[in-house]
Amino acid sequence: MVSRQDRVHVYKKLIAEQEAQKQAVTSGDGKFIALRVVSFVIACLTLAYALLAGEISYFWALIPAGIFGLIVLFHENKLKEADRAQKRIDFYEAGIRRIDGDWQEDGLSGEEFIDHEHLFSGDLNLFGKASLFQKMSLCVTAFGRQRLADWLLNPADANTLQKRQEAIKELAEDKELIAKFAELDIEATENLEISTLKSWSAEGSKIYNPFVYYFSLFIGLASVGSLIAWLFRGESPWPFFICLIIDLALGNAYAGKIAKITEGIATKEKNLIKLSLILKVLESKKYESAMMTQINEDIQTENIKASERIEQIAYLIDTFENTRSNLAIQPFNILLHLNLRNAMKIERWRSVAGSSIPKWVEAGADFEALVSLATFYFENPDYNFPEFVEKGPYINADEIGHPLLKPADCVRNNIELGDPVQLLLISGSNMAGKSTFLRTVGINIVLAQAGAPVNAKFMKLSPLKLGCSIQIEDSLAEGISHFYAEILRLKKLVDLAQEDENVLFFFDEILHGTNSSDRCNGASAVIRSLVQGGAAGFVTTHDLSLTKIADELEEKARNVHFEDQFVDGKMVFDYKMKEGIVTHGNALQLMRSLGLEV
Repeated sequence: MVSRQDRVHVYKKLIAEQEAQKQAVTSGDGKFIALRVVSFVIACLTLAYALLAGEISYFWALIPAGIFGLIVLFHENKLKEADRAQKRIDFYEAGIRRIDGDWQEDGLSGEEFIDHEHLFSGDLNLFGKASLFQKMSLCVTAFGRQRLADWLLNPADANTLQKRQEAIKELAEDKELIAKFAELDIEATENLEISTLKSWSAEGSKIYNPFVYYFSLFIGLASVGSLIAWLFRGESPWPFFICLIIDLALGNAYAGKIAKITEGIATKEKNLIKLSLILKVLESKKYESAMMTQINEDIQTENIKASERIEQIAYLIDTFENTRSNLAIQPFNILLHLNLRNAMKIERWRSVAGSSIPKWVEAGADFEALVSLATFYFENPDYNFPEFVEKGPYINADEIGHPLLKPADCVRNNIELGDPVQLLLISGSNMAGKSTFLRTVGINIVLAQAGAPVNAKFMKLSPLKLGCSIQIEDSLAEGISHFYAEILRLKKLVDLAQEDENVLFFFDEILHGTNSSDRCNGASAVIRSLVQGGAAGFVTTHDLSLTKIADELEEKARNVHFEDQFVDGKMVFDYKMKEGIVTHGNALQLMRSLGLEV
């Protein structure tokens, strides 16, 4: 069986190969720099001698100048090779850190996807610093990041999950693909929504007009020519003023349409440049899994490749925005109508290729998300793909562990919840692992329903709608207290359970913001309502009176616990779930161990 250390050895071998390649292409840097300087100096001296002495033609300077250009071109290509090698090295080193559990300073956190109103994302550390998204995302574009976030937040149906699993397994075996992704830059760019790009591609400004296009070019050249004749040859200024009036009238007539041509995607063209690179990787190889085959089909074109089409529009938008924002260019823009023709080129592109944008951006986004999950699988060979059953709510897992913990710190437990047991009441000491256990189960279910492998030896589950009350955020701005935010969340969960029969809930110290009597009565009522309505779930508590629910619900509920031991003045935890109710607490011992007199 392949182990994590085997993957580390693979990455170290690849690092060594790239180090050698980098050394090979940079070993002659000093000579190239010297040759560049020498050839440049010779070209300058030859040109100066030709101009000053007049004994030779200045065309002789073209020979050393041409040699200088060739040396520069060859050297720049070598530097690009070295840069690609270094990017791969950085990628593989980051991979080793992910395998070892030291990835928290790498990658993008996905904090833009944090939603405190969501029923589980904030409770399970899906986004933000040291989150699941940060550990697994290798997405290059905003489109890919959005797609990966969507997969984590929205469970897929069984057919889609099977296709994703097949694609992930296939991509995980393609080391050359991972190497190509390693060369891409995952640095965050200004976010561009998939829906925004789709809407823009479908719009039409009706600005393109062949006659106006060429007339603007003609009148622009006439303006410049008449200006030169007036200023440098003493000709009449009237031809220039007439051309200028026409220039201003033409610019004013199209000003509104020009201003709207990049509305919604202005300043965000870097996402398109990155999308073209993603599509170029996609176009380089065919795949056999059903999902990858469909993605390949979606980017097929008759003439110009999809990657080249996207590269074209990225260049056009970049040129358009630079021309519009650069004040130094504005006089030329007025006379030569640069932005008018750029806008027409963009509109012409949109009329030719705009209808293909939805398929291309969807294909690229899916591909990025799949590569992220495939690399996650490659770097965690001890993870396994779950099995799905129709009837639920149900989950059964052996040796399930938290995917964000270091392997050495990850303690595993077994769970089974469904028919007949629908509720696990988890009592236990402070810091014994109750909350971590809830997050462990929840985050692995998220992985499973995104199509990814899970941190478990075995896992079987039904389609599940998750709801959590683990890490509730209050809102000072909206005047919402922690307790009120919690009961709002509970109301959403109860409503969800009434609509869907496959609800799985996670409650950590439910209603701890109120007094003991109200807490016990309120929590008991909510839990009974959910279980009797068909939902299943996990509830942690310090209040042992809450554990009596198991007696009321009989075979539908079970008490389990986590415990501690006080050894040589220190708290010791094994983080293993055990049957029954915890028999002691550790609050006073913990306070005394810190020197507090209690």
